[in-house]
Amino acid sequence: MIGLVRVVDWHAFRRSEPPKDYLELAQRAIAFADGLPLALTILGSHLRGIDIPRWQVILDDYKGEPYTHIERILQKSYDALDHRAKEYFLDIACFFNGGYENYVPEKGGYENYVPEIVPKKFIEEFVEKAMITIEGSRILMHDLLANLGKDIVHKESPNDPGQRSRLWFYEDVKQVLMESTGTRNIKGIMVKLPKPAKITLNPECFRNMVNLQIFINRNASLCGHINYLPNTLRWIDWDGYQLQSLPLNFQGNNLVKFNMPRSHIRQLDGFNFKQLPNLTYMNLSGCQFLEKIPDLSGILNIKYLNLNYCTRLVEVDGSVGFLDKLVELDLGGCFNLTRFATTLRLNSLENLSLHGCKSLESFPEIEVQMESLRSLDISKSGVRELPLSIAYLTGLESLNLHGCFNLIGLELRLFSCWSTLHYLDLSGSNFVTLPECIRKFVRLDELHLRD
Repeated sequence: MIGLVRVVDWHAFRRSEPPKDYLELAQRAIAFADGLPLALTILGSHLRGIDIPRWQVILDDYKGEPYTHIERILQKSYDALDHRAKEYFLDIACFFNGGYENYVPEKGGYENYVPEIVPKKFIEEFVEKAMITIEGSRILMHDLLANLGKDIVHKESPNDPGQRSRLWFYEDVKQVLMESTGTRNIKGIMVKLPKPAKITLNPECFRNMVNLQIFINRNASLCGHINYLPNTLRWIDWDGYQLQSLPLNFQGNNLVKFNMPRSHIRQLDGFNFKQLPNLTYMNLSGCQFLEKIPDLSGILNIKYLNLNYCTRLVEVDGSVGFLDKLVELDLGGCFNLTRFATTLRLNSLENLSLHGCKSLESFPEIEVQMESLRSLDISKSGVRELPLSIAYLTGLESLNLHGCFNLIGLELRLFSCWSTLHYLDLSGSNFVTLPECIRKFVRLDELHLRD
């Protein structure tokens, strides 16, 4: 009993022992929670900062309801949220449990990244109320709470999934997409089948979903033409999109995440990138039919842009060099790329990959000090010369020039600007006689001069 009391005490009072006049109330709280740690944690967080009379009212309110004690505690923690918080709670319960709050490439990669679709202040509120935990940037919700959220959504319309706000159960999703039974009530859909399979979309399946904000396809092959996508969409996660273009009506003005890797999209000219102020994440990797990236000057808040292995990509508009909040730019494997930015002013950029861009002969001028850039990979590219302005990369930690056969020289004085450089790969290039004096400029952990 003492250990259980301390769980409640810590979350209710932020101390290991309760004030003496709260001891009996703390013991009552434990009884209602049936000793379950999750319930104790949530109940303690719910009672924090409340005086004795209010404690008594809340605990008395748990009596006489047709639920088990734990169900009552969980339900009341949800009921206490305001309207917006309830919406985000349901989004996490139905779609984002286990996703990553921050982009963590070695753990979750692009597919599991949850950008600002759930605002940070609500993440913090749910943590404070013990409704979620953050472990290594991962958002975790206990199964009991996730099931509560899903049960709340199911009760919105037990017999007609098209009338619910969120769909995740594969039979419901198939019915709505194949029979076009969706309504304006639907705010989010996740397609996750027991095993990968094909679903033939009704061309009008999205027509009535005028409030749809989230569409996530985890493992289905979605076939067939679609005539409409709602402009309310904030999150599109559609791997292997099989159409050559997006519906003409779709402007994407509200997009936060645009994730369509390995799709058949051929061009994006109809997509208005000049009016996408909320977009922070775009992944078009492996889109083998895409030939050109248009003017991106309107996506000023973009942080992650992945275009790797777009093997027919020839041109990326020069505006990409002025996206001040861009953190990661990946063009690796775009071996037909010939036109890229001529100048870079990317103050937030941390990682830039031009690996395998063998048709790209020139590297952009660096116009400002880009001290955030830690990793530069131009291995196996066609770059012929690195400008002296590359000295502005004062925070560089890793430089990969492996296989750069066309690179005609590398000024040794540049190394005096790279005091943070730890990894340098010059193998498979023309730098066969590069002197060991490099080491007097930088303290390398790894230096590769030959294969």
